[in-house]
Amino acid sequence: YHDKNGRLINAIKKVSKTLPRSSGEITESTVKIVRAMLEDVCKEAAQLFEAGGSLHTMITEFQSLLKASNVPHFMKAMRASSTLRELFDFLAGPAPSADFEEL
Repeated sequence: YHDKNGRLINAIKKVSKTLPRSSGEITESTVKIVRAMLEDVCKEAAQLFEAGGSLHTMITEFQSLLKASNVPHFMKAMRASSTLRELFDFLAGPAPSADFEEL
C-alpha cells in the first residue's frame, strides 16, 4: 500500500497536521501554507495516476484552482468547513480493513 502511495500519503499527512482543529484558528498565513502543501499533494498524485484517466484529470483540474489569487476564497471555504480537518485525517489514516463498509 505505502510502496506506491507513500509519497502521496505523506503529503496528505502534512496537510492534515497543518490544518487547525478549529476553523476560528485559520489565518491567511495558514491558508497560504496549506495551499502550497496541496500543490505538493497534486504533484505526487499526478505522478501516480495515468494521464488521461479520471483521477489524473481531477487532480489536474484541482491544481488549476490553487492559484495564489484564490487565497481569499480558500480562507472563506476553510473557515466555513467543519469537517475539512476530519477529511484529511481520514485520507492520511491507515488503509481500510477488508471488512470496511462503504457508506
